[in-house]
Amino acid sequence: MAKVKLTSSVEQIQGKIDRFVYRNRNGHTQVFPYEKREDHPTPAQTSHRQRFRDAQAYAKKVLADPLKRDGYRKLGVARGCPPNALLVANFMNPPVIEQVELTAYRGRAGDLIRVVATDAIEVVDVTIAVRDADAALLETGAATKDHDLWVYRSTTSPADPASILIEVTARNRAGAKVTATYPTS
Repeated sequence: MAKVKLTSSVEQIQGKIDRFVYRNRNGHTQVFPYEKREDHPTPAQTSHRQRFRDAQAYAKKVLADPLKRDGYRKLGVARGCPPNALLVANFMNPPVIEQVELTAYRGRAGDLIRVVATDAIEVVDVTIAVRDADAALLETGAATKDHDLWVYRSTTSPADPASILIEVTARNRAGAKVTATYPTS
């Protein structure tokens, strides 16, 4: 259904008219040809579409809270992006583990592992798992945030520190996460 606001000329138009679809984005009217889809989606497309629907449901749930909506509206204005699109993108895209510093880790209890992880909105937690060469879990725990740096202090002293693997998992507000494994040697 098309919606038109009239004054002495057309002020705003949106919807489908004839073979065109009119959309309003950031105060600008965009026109697209209307194409009826008759394709049969692949399983990967079906899965992606469901994930996108889940992302939209997440955004709708977050924006239903007036205080959260106001916070995301301000964040959206600062980034030139509607709050809904910001939340959908955050759901669809996991954080990025940019750097893992293992120079202070020597395989002793109390050694430091430092991580730089970023996200479009915010990384809410980073978890460190220390594994042996056979991938058996030796220890795991949450890193603490110190400004934009995540710091983890080890609690065990493995028998063979040269063959240790450090597994880093970062998660954003929407629950999207990324995991990467780093050798200590």
